[in-house]
Amino acid sequence: MLKSIIMVTMLVTNLNTIEEAYDKHLGYQVIEEGQIDRSLGSTWGARGMNKHPYIIMQPESGEEVYLRFIEDR
Repeated sequence: MLKSIIMVTMLVTNLNTIEEAYDKHLGYQVIEEGQIDRSLGSTWGARGMNKHPYIIMQPESGEEVYLRFIEDR
């Protein structure tokens, strides 16, 4: 039985806009950023995501709930 959701992944068109909005209005902060690597994309069955930039954000409270945003060109 599913008890909690730890991370949600969303595709977005502009990481900068998302980062600003979630920081300013919802109190989330970036805890990791980078590019999707080939092995992760393959695990998802999404090889086309290779080298797409991403950020992972967490609430300022430190609660273990994460949002991963991947920029899709």
